[in-house]
Amino acid sequence: MYAHLCHKIICNVDMQIEDHNLLTKDGKYLCGGFIVRKYLLTKCQEDFERGWKVEIPQDMESEEYYDAVSIKRQGLGLVRLVGELFLLDILKSPILHECIKRLLSNFETPEEEETVSVATLLTTAGKKLDEPEGKDRMDAIFARVEAMSVNPGLLKRVRFALLDVIDLRKSGWVPRVADVGPKTIAEIHEEAERKKQAEDALYPTSSHPGRRSEPNSRRG
Repeated sequence: MYAHLCHKIICNVDMQIEDHNLLTKDGKYLCGGFIVRKYLLTKCQEDFERGWKVEIPQDMESEEYYDAVSIKRQGLGLVRLVGELFLLDILKSPILHECIKRLLSNFETPEEEETVSVATLLTTAGKKLDEPEGKDRMDAIFARVEAMSVNPGLLKRVRFALLDVIDLRKSGWVPRVADVGPKTIAEIHEEAERKKQAEDALYPTSSHPGRRSEPNSRRG
């Protein structure tokens, strides 16, 4: 949804609007949707480079715990957004490959954040990246992914995330559950609940019956 919103804004900003702080290669002021795209990509790059690795405190009722979980979820959301922006041609394949390269740079001793993120990014954008002209690069990427998937230090849920994306490529990027068309409101709610449960499995919150709910927003 956010990616489509960004695409709609980029396509509809008046070309008469100029940003006198930004210049094109030929020295003209950046204008229209190009301004939005520039600031959007700069923000995504800054957040991606800053990363979202954070230690989750043991105390599940603490402010620090909820903040740490929020940071990790925002990181996964950023990765998904990057993939969706690529599908809409707002981002180009070299940027995606650079993101994947960074996430796979530590494949011998992978961290949980990088591993889950690369699985998320490949699940989102892998089909488009795996076109004939990019097959060799994808072969190299999946060689590393497969090497990561047998690392004995990985948590089971993280290993399964990698195995799922490996299976997805082997199946020709056809998901196990096919998209059968527009969803009903009930189906959308069910899908949202399943997604929340999957996120909770990655970054579980307290199972204590008296826990407080995670605030809607703890970070700007």
